[in-house]
Parts: sequence; structure tokens; C-alpha cells
Amino acid sequence: MAHDVFISCTSPDKPVGDAVCATLEANGIRCWIAPRDILPGADWGKSIVDAIAGARVMVLVFSSHANNSNHIKREVERAVNHGLPIIPLRIEDVMPEGALEYFINTQHWLDAFTGEMAEHLEKLVKVVRVLLDKEPAEQLANVPVSPPKAASIADRSFRLRPPKRVSKGHYLFFNTLLSVVIIAASIYIFPFCGNLLGQPDQKQRIEAAIIIVAIVSATMALISCRLYAKAWATIQDGHARVSPSKEVWLLFTPLFQIYWVFPVLWSFAKDYNAFLSRHNIVSASQKSTGLFQVHAVLACLNLIGLTTFFGTVFDVIGLPMNCIIGLTVTAQLCDAINDIADAAGTTKPA
Repeated sequence: MAHDVFISCTSPDKPVGDAVCATLEANGIRCWIAPRDILPGADWGKSIVDAIAGARVMVLVFSSHANNSNHIKREVERAVNHGLPIIPLRIEDVMPEGALEYFINTQHWLDAFTGEMAEHLEKLVKVVRVLLDKEPAEQLANVPVSPPKAASIADRSFRLRPPKRVSKGHYLFFNTLLSVVIIAASIYIFPFCGNLLGQPDQKQRIEAAIIIVAIVSATMALISCRLYAKAWATIQDGHARVSPSKEVWLLFTPLFQIYWVFPVLWSFAKDYNAFLSRHNIVSASQKSTGLFQVHAVLACLNLIGLTTFFGTVFDVIGLPMNCIIGLTVTAQLCDAINDIADAAGTTKPA
């Protein structure tokens, strides 16, 4: 579909981008905005490039998120290369930095971080119509501008706090190292599962191996708990069923933890996938609920063994199995956090 305006905005600023699109189209100005206008199965990058090339004006929803977004920088650069007029609609009191400062610092700005958003959008319509030669430039002088005032809570669009990226390599390295220790100790203990402490000549070594498995398992649990807390923190938009603080404390509550692993582990994939759908973050991949379900079941069974009689056959076999599944889950959690960080424009790892 032919369009006049390309709307550039980050995922956290999508509500404003949608309002801009709806207002312009209500006034007869055709718009292109992602992901609405990207065809299913189409290449994302090519669709963006083609849409910019086919537009006559770019409206940039500018905020701190846009300032830190590499996607926005590339879109603005393409618009400049195609000679498109760029209208920055500033929804936060921040100034462009880096490449954006170079590209748009000389552009005419529309400040929309105070007053009523509807009035700012009305002026935006006038400016766009002038740039499209649909209205004489003199009409801009007739647009009423409300005096600056603090926006009410009801006027503010929902904003996501951009998460910090995590180092996937670091988490995988430490968890792999700990998993190797657990697997090695479990292999040593396995032949004595029928009578762990009934071998006088091996008693001290078996006890030492059991203590090593317990300590390393606890360390691995702490690392995993910290990563889960970070992952849950990225999707706190009022719909997540678990908060980071609840996740940290309740996982270490005796007996109750056997139940709580399911809301924390299994439910994360469900809530994360729902979060992506709510905020139209199509650049992030959905997570496997089946993988997290298996992880939750194994963790639950491990906890049952640890809280009843440590050293059962299941603990010796189940812990290594959970370690292997846990490495895959660790990779998915890191990807989940970093995908949201990329969508929000965060570049620095935590």
C-alpha cells in the first residue's frame, strides 16, 4: 500500500507511535509503521528500507529509548540518504546524542512532553500536510499551542524501563563449569547408590562427594535465581504473575519452594510470550514453554529429594539431567533479556 509518512519509534514508545499513526490517517495522510505494515514472512530489514524509500516524510518519535536504539539510528540514516524531511516529535526532555545528533540536530522539533498530547498531534498534522504540499505554510501560524504544563498521570503513555543486557557467555561459562563438577561427582557416587554410606573404605570420599554436590548445586541455584530475577524484571508491565522480589525470597522457603518453582520457572515462558504479544515486539523470539516445563519438573523432583533424604538414586541421576536442561534454559533466559534490551535500545551489558 502506498504511503506518505514513515513513522519511526522504539517498542517502548509504540503507544505514542500508534497515536501518531491513527491521528495522521484520520486526517487523510497515509502512514507506514512496523510491525503493522510488514507482511507475514517478509524480511524485516528489507521491509523497513523499502518503506523509507517509498515515503515522503519521516516522523520520529524521539525519547531516551530512541537515543539508545541502533535500529532508530539506521532508520534515520536511511531517511537522510533518501532526502526525506524528518520531523522529530520529542516526547521526553532529552537531546539527541551521537549519530542522531549529527543527523537531526538541525531539524525543526515538535516538543510533546508537556501539555495535552492531542494538541501536539494536531500541530503535527499541520506540519506534515505542509511538507506534503497539501496545505499552505501560513496555516501553521493558526494552530493553537497550549501553554506548557506538567502532564497528568492519565496523559502519560505507558513506558517500559529498558533492561540492561546480560553476558550470555559469562552465565554459560560458570553454569557449565558447575555442571561438570556435579556430573563428575554424581558419576563417582552412582555405583554406591544402593548403600551410599555402607562402604567403610569409601565412606569419607562418598561423603565428600555428596557435600561437593550439595555446595555446587546451591551455588548454581543462586546464579540461576539471580538470572530468573533479571528475566522477570524485564517484563514487569503490570501483567506478570511473579515479581523479582517474590521470585528471590520464595524460592528459598523450605517446602513451599517445591510448589513455587512452577510459577517461577514454567510460567516465565508463558508470561514472556504474552509480554511480546502485548507490546508488539516482533524482533524477539518466543520461548519454549515445554523446555521450561521440563526444567520446573526436574527442579521440583530435585527439591523433593534434597528435602527428604539426600543421596537417593534420583538425586544422583536427576541433578545431572537438570544441569544439562538448565544450560539450555540459561541460554534462553539470556536471549530473552537481551532481546527486550535490544528492542528498548539498551547496549551495555549488566
